Amino acid sequence: MDQRDTTYGATQPSGPAPQQPKKSARKGCGCLAGAVLFVAIVAAITVAVRGGSGNGTASAGAANTQPASDGTYTDAAALLTALDGAGLPCTAPSAVANPTVKGATSMTQCDSPDDSSGESDTVVVVFGSGPDAQTFASSMLTSGLVDANAQIVVGGSWAVNTEAPYGMQVQAKLGGTVATPPPGATTLGAAPATSATPTQTVVFTKSGSGIANIQQFTVGDDWALQYSFDCSNFGGQGNFQVYEDYPGGSVLANQLAGKGSDTSYQTADGGTHTLKVNSECSWTIKVIDGDTGQ
Repeated sequence: MDQRDTTYGATQPSGPAPQQPKKSARKGCGCLAGAVLFVAIVAAITVAVRGGSGNGTASAGAANTQPASDGTYTDAAALLTALDGAGLPCTAPSAVANPTVKGATSMTQCDSPDDSSGESDTVVVVFGSGPDAQTFASSMLTSGLVDANAQIVVGGSWAVNTEAPYGMQVQAKLGGTVATPPPGATTLGAAPATSATPTQTVVFTKSGSGIANIQQFTVGDDWALQYSFDCSNFGGQGNFQVYEDYPGGSVLANQLAGKGSDTSYQTADGGTHTLKVNSECSWTIKVIDGDTGQ
């Protein structure tokens, strides 16, 4: 009579049961090796599907190792859905109608989780091609239209223009590269560049009363004559006149008063000059080279 193995349903021949092989003294060794092999195969398949793993930051658009596929999205709403699913919601979205960004097919403004400014700090953009996304990031980072802590995440055909640390968080979940303003780039809130203050040198100071001829002096293109006069000793109003290169030059001061003071600025007037003071009053004059009045 046959015996049926109820476990596998196979028909076994009648007679004594075959002798079982002895169990190895190394218990469980075969199972462990199989488990290790299985994990290795799964890991290899995962890396192949994702296209690599890792994190990194790219300065001004340089490529980095991507943690996951950077994907494509039909529009900005789909990209917002992906951010929400990654635990990085960008809230209060406001779609930008007819975006003027080159190559953009869809654009939406929104608030990153760390935004407390009351204004949208993030823009998500979907492009028709990858090169347009790269061009957008490069132009924004060198245009002076972003903050110093700007981070622009660039994917296959999309970009998230935001601020730290949200940009790095988005890159870690959705992939792509992170670009930041290059060193020295002009950014919002940066102090405007100012020209250096011209070097000013006091050429001479002279005090006197009445008529006087002032010695020769040499100045650059821009210089100034500061003067003051007081006619108290004269008993009332008096004349105060200063001539440059008398008699054929310019009149730098011409006042009739009890006293006064002022500055006369000269431009494109470099060279060697003389001054002549004509007055009944006490006076002080000062010549300053490099004084433009700015």
